[in-house]
Amino acid sequence: MSGKPTQKTPSKLPEWLQASRKRAKKRHSKTKSKLLYYRTSPAVVLAPAEDALLIDRIFRALKESKTWGDFRGAVPEEHERIMQTFDEIDEPRPADSDAFDKNRIGGADEGDYPRWLRQEMLEWLPEAAIIECLEIGSSMVSGPCPEVRPDKAERLIELLRRAGYKLEHRPDLKFEGYGD
Repeated sequence: MSGKPTQKTPSKLPEWLQASRKRAKKRHSKTKSKLLYYRTSPAVVLAPAEDALLIDRIFRALKESKTWGDFRGAVPEEHERIMQTFDEIDEPRPADSDAFDKNRIGGADEGDYPRWLRQEMLEWLPEAAIIECLEIGSSMVSGPCPEVRPDKAERLIELLRRAGYKLEHRPDLKFEGYGD
């Protein structure tokens, strides 16, 4: 060893993205464990397993619940969080027997609920993968919109595997809000 201190390579990411990644670091500290991915048109979405499974359960509950009790049974942790939002605005909580109406959940009618896992990829993907494989567009409402173009999908998967990620193809999961 030469005893010289190593210098950190400056990031090639835009400053706004560097700041966002820094804020999200704690939330994604376990991300290297396992990832799920599946192809959508025109992009690929990758997500930590626990996030993808939760978002899939939420989408299914939003579509299939007939009553608020059905929704609670499908996603109890989300049900309680949503009930707290009713409390915050002094609106009566719906009873378990009440007909389920997803439009009573803030953001569900605009596509802002559940959270957008594709956007969250910017918080945890390795910088090299973002630079080489993603295009970052912008949504007027939701902000940055990353896309993995189909011609870069295999390269992204290769980069992630080399970085120690485990990938599992799960086309049966719905963790992006395309269609019903």
